[in-house]
Amino acid sequence: MSGKHYTDLRKVKAVPDGMAFVQLSIELLTSPAWRGRSINCGRFIEFLMIEHMHHAGRENGWLLAPYDQLVKFGITRRLIRATIEEAVERGLVAVVHGIRRTFKDTSPSRYRLTFLPEKVVNAAGITYFAEPTNEWKRFKPALAENRTSVPEGELDQFPKGNSQGSRRGTLEASETAENCGPPTVPEGEPLYISWLPENAVGTTEPEASPAPCSPDRSAPHAGRQHRDPDVIDIEDYLGARPDETESPQAKLRRRLVEHIAAAPRGEITRLARRVGVSRAQLGNFKDGRFGLNRGAEAALRQILT
Repeated sequence: MSGKHYTDLRKVKAVPDGMAFVQLSIELLTSPAWRGRSINCGRFIEFLMIEHMHHAGRENGWLLAPYDQLVKFGITRRLIRATIEEAVERGLVAVVHGIRRTFKDTSPSRYRLTFLPEKVVNAAGITYFAEPTNEWKRFKPALAENRTSVPEGELDQFPKGNSQGSRRGTLEASETAENCGPPTVPEGEPLYISWLPENAVGTTEPEASPAPCSPDRSAPHAGRQHRDPDVIDIEDYLGARPDETESPQAKLRRRLVEHIAAAPRGEITRLARRVGVSRAQLGNFKDGRFGLNRGAEAALRQILT
């Protein structure tokens, strides 16, 4: 053992002079909001705590977290937005979103750690510090469940793989096309409709039929590969008319993607200049991350039509 020894714990300095630190209570560290964080959410909060300590603990509520710095800190760029939303949903971080008026006139987003005192500047310009708001105490674990997870019991509807790792599973001899039995439509499988011309003899009412059986594939999935040419998948048929279901913004985004795919390199930069926005803002609109203002959206629609 090295260093000085004391019988009184109060004489032992846990943190050396001049070294910054953040106080974390045991209530916070054992809370569901803290323990259930994803690894990226943990990195994001650690980044904000480091920024908080770099400013001597006096800028909470005004902390900045540029995307480039978060990427260097270990968070994948395409996951940054979801990471911030998770931290806010868990009540660990509060954010005031910024805006970008022009390429140079930018108001960045400001972040606040809810478990630390907050810096507040009133209308008169006077700065004071407020108590932590602790939104994480109101967090319910059920609210943060993965929305894309399969509900309990639905996994039984999917075929299990064989020992070689194939997802098709094994095909019993009784499941061949010759003896597959009367067709049935399992719940959740696609429904096929046989179409008859209007001048055909007999009824013109469509007849529902299940996916046909196949000797080399399981019955529920064979319809998409070996169906009759006169049989139409109703899901594919309805999905073939995007103009009836797409919003005006989605139509514009689809036209933009098609235009850029067919245009030479650098077209998105030229379009951004003509519309009056930055290349990054137009790229975010193309990828579905953010929208455009009304003027830019109208200008882009006029260019693409």
